[in-house]
Amino acid sequence: MKHQRNVEGLRQNAQKKRQESFEKVDRAIQTLLKEGRPINFVNVEEVSGVSKAWLYKEPEVKARIEHLRAQGGEKQAAKPQQKMSDASKDSIIATLKLRIAKLDQRNRELSQQNEVFGGQVLRVRELEQQVKRLQTENTMLQQQLGGSTQAQGSIWATADSLNLSTVEKELERLGVQLNSTIQRLLDKAPHDIIAVALESLREAVLEGRADNPSGFFYRAVTDAWKPNEAHEEKAEAELFSEWWKLAHQKGLVIAATQEEGVQYVMTSDEQWVPFSEMLDSFPLEALTR
Repeated sequence: MKHQRNVEGLRQNAQKKRQESFEKVDRAIQTLLKEGRPINFVNVEEVSGVSKAWLYKEPEVKARIEHLRAQGGEKQAAKPQQKMSDASKDSIIATLKLRIAKLDQRNRELSQQNEVFGGQVLRVRELEQQVKRLQTENTMLQQQLGGSTQAQGSIWATADSLNLSTVEKELERLGVQLNSTIQRLLDKAPHDIIAVALESLREAVLEGRADNPSGFFYRAVTDAWKPNEAHEEKAEAELFSEWWKLAHQKGLVIAATQEEGVQYVMTSDEQWVPFSEMLDSFPLEALTR
């Protein structure tokens, strides 16, 4: 009886080990399938730790391994899952690229808007500066207009004598450069003509018609202008024509042009300078010497 019990124990132990080997083989096959490795006796032995001899000995295990090996270890069944995973990644990448493209487009639009707004801000600042400048000019013109009557009444020292000091101050206020030509004009011209020319210059400055106050006053005196006479503009053109001829002969200027009603001349060093500035630097009387 004791011998029978020992045999039964051995039989049960062998059965337990056999069952454990089955379980090891099953786990090994599942591991190989997950890892995408080929199903064969070598890999199953390596992963499960069960000998190839045992794997070949067990018909059920042998048949399963051979079947899986013939089917590629069900590797082909794993490929669709891999393809699905790749497709999912591609979809995510495409979505991210589209989002990036939209953000880039939005950034470009915002940059363009910023450029437009920046230009508008600069334009507003320019207009503000222009308004301030016009306000200053308007204030000066109002002061000139308010002081013209007083100045006109004070230019006469006596009934027959002109107050040259007051005239000079008034001329400077109106933008006339008191160069040697203007000084000689004040010394030699009849006082009544100077007074009328001064009034003509006041009106021209207030109306914005005196781009060159010095030249204007010079012609107003030499041609005995009267206020509001229509030939003022023509006389300024004649003054420029006479001055240009002499200045060109002396090599002071080489070209001339007009921009927005302002006369410019090109000097011998190819610099564009307003005619009024050149007239102040090179008076007509100096050129005739």
